[in-house]
Amino acid sequence: MAAMDHAGLVSLAVHRGLAGDFYNLGCWLRDSRRWAAAAVSLARAVELAPADYRALTNFGWNLHLSGRTTEGLEYLGRAIELAPGESMPYALRAQLELVLGDDEAAVADGRRAVELEPGSAINHMAYSFALLNAGEYGEGWREYEWRFAYRIPEFLNARPYRLWRGERVGHLYIEGEQGLGDTIFGLRWLSEAAARADRVTLYVHKELWSLLVEWGNLPGNVSVYPMPRVLPEAEAWVPVMSLPAALEADRAEACGAYIWGGWKDRGRFRDIGIVWAGSPSHDQAHHRDCPLVYFLRLAEIAGVRLHALQLGTGQEQIGELGLEGLVADRSPEIGSMLDTARIMAGLDLVISVDTSSAHLAGALGVPCLLLLNQRGRDFRWGVSGEASRWYASHRQFRRGLGEDWGALMDRVAAELRR
Repeated sequence: MAAMDHAGLVSLAVHRGLAGDFYNLGCWLRDSRRWAAAAVSLARAVELAPADYRALTNFGWNLHLSGRTTEGLEYLGRAIELAPGESMPYALRAQLELVLGDDEAAVADGRRAVELEPGSAINHMAYSFALLNAGEYGEGWREYEWRFAYRIPEFLNARPYRLWRGERVGHLYIEGEQGLGDTIFGLRWLSEAAARADRVTLYVHKELWSLLVEWGNLPGNVSVYPMPRVLPEAEAWVPVMSLPAALEADRAEACGAYIWGGWKDRGRFRDIGIVWAGSPSHDQAHHRDCPLVYFLRLAEIAGVRLHALQLGTGQEQIGELGLEGLVADRSPEIGSMLDTARIMAGLDLVISVDTSSAHLAGALGVPCLLLLNQRGRDFRWGVSGEASRWYASHRQFRRGLGEDWGALMDRVAAELRR
């Protein structure tokens, strides 16, 4: 929405004082990621129209986005009491219940949202996240297929193949999707899929191509190419994150290395790679990213050398904090995921927020301490525990709802000292 439109919304809300005007302004501010301001406007909408379930729903969701999840749960509950036949409050409440660690309630609310409005993609996605967090993978992966209808329905329609569902085929086309980390994660099922086809053509992001060519340990019937590229002639097609649904995967398995696997344990933790920020366009970037300054607690440990593997947004923090002499910036050496993998192969440990580097370390078998915020936590990491459901070399450190990154990093530093 243009700046003039924003000004118009503010003017209407202030001068007319109508609940609907404050509601519209609050929704605009929320979509602009200005959550504190949105909370003020939506709170006024609720005050003026306390029986409007839409205002209660959006206020509750905005409270969660601004870090007030428990309060948000209360308002979503009120919305459900007022409008028990509306699906959206249930779908959103399921997401808050996941943050608060109540998998059972999240699954129940997600299921109820789907029952009330079975054609809603967002309801199915809420249900899938609840199921996958709860470890109900069979149904969870099937529900996860709604991600395309939710975000990019044209993706499915633009492929001139039938969607593969695990049957035996002559030529199967597998396509990387979403972020680099999602594709790396999904490739754990590549060998099983390749065993059901005579020939497999795999397209991946260009940043991943050289890694898979050089270190991919690909089955002999798999050919890999970088995207974008003309679509191949194939009998069937499957996006990489649809492999678990096609193969009817119903459990998690903490895999060892399935890309390369040549890392050697040096018996020490001296050279440590660090990654503190993911893509700024990610919906949960503001929760997932851990500012570089918190990693300085690790530099205080005798013998530790920090190697920054950070690329793009966040990299500037090295210069802003004057850390050029304390943190080795390895970014000039990185032009692809293969370059990052080669650097990781020479390190003792990687410490990363939830981003593609963490998936890469896990797929390589490199020890990785994964830093998780309970807010914005991905469905792959579960709600508790240090052991990873998916990567044998991962250890998970969780920032609780009442903590900041400093408290979490103190625990990491204490563990390294031990």
